[in-house]
Amino acid sequence: MWIRKISVAMSLVLAIGMTARAQHEGDVIFEYDANKIIIESGVLSSIGPADRFFEGAFGTSGMLNGFTADPGFEAHDPIGPNDAIGFSIHSFNGNFLHYFDPVAGSLSAAHTKSLTLDWLGPGDLSINRTTGGSGPINVADGTGNFHTHLSGISLVDKGAAHFGAYGFLMSLTTDAVGIGDSDQFWMVFNYGMDEVDFENSLSAFNITAVPEPSTFMLVSLVGCSLAFRRKRNELV
Repeated sequence: MWIRKISVAMSLVLAIGMTARAQHEGDVIFEYDANKIIIESGVLSSIGPADRFFEGAFGTSGMLNGFTADPGFEAHDPIGPNDAIGFSIHSFNGNFLHYFDPVAGSLSAAHTKSLTLDWLGPGDLSINRTTGGSGPINVADGTGNFHTHLSGISLVDKGAAHFGAYGFLMSLTTDAVGIGDSDQFWMVFNYGMDEVDFENSLSAFNITAVPEPSTFMLVSLVGCSLAFRRKRNELV
């Protein structure tokens, strides 16, 4: 009986891990709290200026080659009617756009890669190693609901020679009076790499996922249960 219970518990651990992984593949969920934009989704990270990160993937063929419109941005609860939500791109270690070279297996310190952020309406923003910037995302509706995607994020250079991971630090902004910007979070996009290389890129970016507290708790309970059973068997 106790073996079956532990098996169920371990299954729950795996399910929690899979749920957390699925979550960061979704939208950037946010809310207003304590006079600030709070990011609620993404994978928890233990590194540097960002405590969360989001993964995405560029298409590698056809019309979607070097293009993605994910993730989107969504308010968990209604914000102010017609509030404008925007973004800012931040420098980290002197670079705005970071590139992981799968051939070298490391970040490229002086790369020439660039990408373009296109938002709804006219204009776009070019991001490269030395240039960041900011721009609008969209405006909440008359009841404060907000859910939108950028028109797209596009690589300027495409093809196998440019396979790798592209990452930048972003924060959300608003024109709502008295509401501060969100904390910074990583956006990291895979272009043409296999899963192993992409996971290596996250390490190179110094991004380390931190399990949710519920996962820690369940693993601890399973460990305690095993120890208790082992001790009890020794006494018997």
